[in-house]
Amino acid sequence: MRGKVVQVKINDLAYAGQGLGISGGGQRVLVWGALPGETVTAQVGRVVTDKGFEALEATVMEVLEKSPHRIEPEEKHYIISSPWQIVTYEKELEYKELIGRKVFGEVADVGVGGLEVVDNGEVYGYRNSMDFNVIQDKNTLKLALLSRGRKRKIRIKGSKLAYPVIDEVARDILKILNDSEKTFLAHVEPLPQYSREKFFQNKGLIEQLRIKIRANRNGEFVWGVFDKEGNKVLKQVQDDSKEYLEEKILGKSLRTGVDNFFQINPSMFEKTVEKMKEFVQGDNIVDYFGGVGTISIALSDVIGSSVIVENDSKCTKWAGENIKLNKCENIKVETARSEEALEYINKDKIIILNPPREGVHESVIKRILEVSPKKIIYLSCKPFTQARDIKPLLWQYKIAHLELYNFFPRTPHIESLVVLEK
Repeated sequence: MRGKVVQVKINDLAYAGQGLGISGGGQRVLVWGALPGETVTAQVGRVVTDKGFEALEATVMEVLEKSPHRIEPEEKHYIISSPWQIVTYEKELEYKELIGRKVFGEVADVGVGGLEVVDNGEVYGYRNSMDFNVIQDKNTLKLALLSRGRKRKIRIKGSKLAYPVIDEVARDILKILNDSEKTFLAHVEPLPQYSREKFFQNKGLIEQLRIKIRANRNGEFVWGVFDKEGNKVLKQVQDDSKEYLEEKILGKSLRTGVDNFFQINPSMFEKTVEKMKEFVQGDNIVDYFGGVGTISIALSDVIGSSVIVENDSKCTKWAGENIKLNKCENIKVETARSEEALEYINKDKIIILNPPREGVHESVIKRILEVSPKKIIYLSCKPFTQARDIKPLLWQYKIAHLELYNFFPRTPHIESLVVLEK
């Protein structure tokens, strides 16, 4: 089936943002790069199966009948990084509202009318970090991203989604890698056994390299080149020597490294935290998946106290430093998985959840139902798992607030904030 070309009439959008339609052979097809109302030919990449659902996942090859909302993409590699570059921004917001209503209606059985999609007008240049792969072309390294399905690398020049300084830094890093023996060896850190020639001969090492760059809104940056084990291959010198980056969120200074989680779109993230403030006045909170302390510290002036629970020790290291930096005596941090720190969920607490895309562990949901905390604030980068997680909670809680945030313009991804009250 892989590689087969099918013709599809697109009549809907899937939760993940692909065009959804039926092929001439009657098969359900999810097509990246296709919009509702279009007829396209698409090449099949794989068969997707999930709990009785089966579909072909494919990539558009030719658009036979175009949507009036289709526009030219800004980048040739748009399919793998931001597949909604092909639709007008106004229609993108409509599509995201539609997907939000479908997800919460079909997964959580919540009747949702009009959903507001909060945005700030930024369409490109909003990402504060990028994780690039590299590809070798005639003994020269170039930037790359993994294709959909992560089967191969696609050469790119940069990313229009990222802060402009990130592309500039990426080019400088490639120059170090591709430059003279003297320049190269001045930057090699854990691999002193490699001359530049031996480095380039080691195709296994080249294939696993990842360039990570993070910048703040002032144009400052940190970077690193890592192997597949997470070891830093290149050291930073001269002006690049800082090991952390500092960003302000609602006036609070937050420090973070290059290789741990931090919110990708700080300007939009601030809007979600401002909304949270309305629901936590003077309360004691437990901040699960708390990262480097961003939410708790940003809320520190309006809450009673907070316990940050985070399983990544790199993040909790920075959280501890950020607590000291901002003199937040009402916040403490614990390195633990959420399901291993259930004792913090008490009746008098407000529980804040900001999990990765996989959502919340079922034991956390079970504990919430047993103890019945006063309020749940759930921020998610994947509304599907969020809707799944809140469905059993709706036996005890009602939705006090539900709002979508366009953290990731030009992509189908959407951030959603749900507040549950008794």
